[in-house]
Amino acid sequence: PPRETTPSLLTQWSSLPTHPSINPHPFDCSLLPTLCASLSISSFPAIRLYHGSSPTSFTRYRGPRLAAPIAAFLGRMLRPAVSLVTAENTTALFAADDVVFVGHLPREDGRFAALAGRYRDRYTFARAVDDLGGEDGGRVECYNVPDQMQWTLSAKEMGGEAKAMERFVERCGRGLVWELTRRGEGVVYEVGKPLLHYLHHTPSQRPPFLSAIRPLARKYAGHVQFLTTSIPEYGGAEAVAGIFGLDPKRVAGGRTAVVVQDLRTGRVFVYEGETEGGKMDVGGVEGWLVGVWGGDGGRGGRMSCEGG
Repeated sequence: PPRETTPSLLTQWSSLPTHPSINPHPFDCSLLPTLCASLSISSFPAIRLYHGSSPTSFTRYRGPRLAAPIAAFLGRMLRPAVSLVTAENTTALFAADDVVFVGHLPREDGRFAALAGRYRDRYTFARAVDDLGGEDGGRVECYNVPDQMQWTLSAKEMGGEAKAMERFVERCGRGLVWELTRRGEGVVYEVGKPLLHYLHHTPSQRPPFLSAIRPLARKYAGHVQFLTTSIPEYGGAEAVAGIFGLDPKRVAGGRTAVVVQDLRTGRVFVYEGETEGGKMDVGGVEGWLVGVWGGDGGRGGRMSCEGG
């Protein structure tokens, strides 16, 4: 990446842990265009893990440009696509990643390995060697460690539809708090629930909010869909203010905001308290939500109504 345009990424890059099998090497495509062309890099910044000396054998990194998720990606790629797990070593497995899939399936079932091949850059996959599913034909279990959530896909559900396993992976991987992207808007706007958006400017603002809001997202999962929404991805502060009917000052200059969007009525409710993840009063946010449902506009939780 060019140094003058990606200083924050280079800062994150320099803090990556060292490993004898991986050489994290940044280079500037604006200064080395021939090299980048030989690697088929048409846009940057880009993060890729090259396998061996072949310029065509690589895995793209798709996550946030932060040291911790990049390091997690490298850890996944250093492990086998499908690890082996027993009842005795599950604790170590769950410590290795945020989202872990465990297949309890007959050895001859190749669907799980194929799934791992497609998603190993994002999640960890393991096959149980001491529980192969028994007479019911097996199952796949997913553990979302930060959310403290577990889901199970039965053999019957797997066999009923070709895309069932992929949808299962996407569901568990999204977790309680989804990241809103233009590509995934269709799924979000079909949930049929009010949407709570955390509007943020940088990837580093997202993790503290997730840590603070997860208990609330778990408690109200059946009533509200919690989201994080990148202001730059949606055109910047002015554009986002227009989408939600906000005063642009609310989201200008790196300021974050928490809003509830009621798709049924078109109204937007804006939380007036502190919204930075490390300082946010989760109890205040909860009082605000309860106030919105109670029809008082969220006044008990310091909230205003805009766009209505």
